[in-house]
Amino acid sequence: MSKEIDYAKWQTRCNIRYLLKQLLEHKDEILYSNAVDIEGRLYKDVVEDIENYLEICNEPDYRPWQ
Repeated sequence: MSKEIDYAKWQTRCNIRYLLKQLLEHKDEILYSNAVDIEGRLYKDVVEDIENYLEICNEPDYRPWQ
């Protein structure tokens, strides 16, 4: 596995962690988070991060503590 791939996985996990913190911080008024636009839709980059994270989680050797 190349370092570039490892970095991409690390970045995706960091992005998801940030997204979850934002959603929890603004749980009563989700539109104030940096994840949702004014119309209540997830931003495109947020959707991509979630999709990437789910792909990583489906890998047979996925270990979230790495």
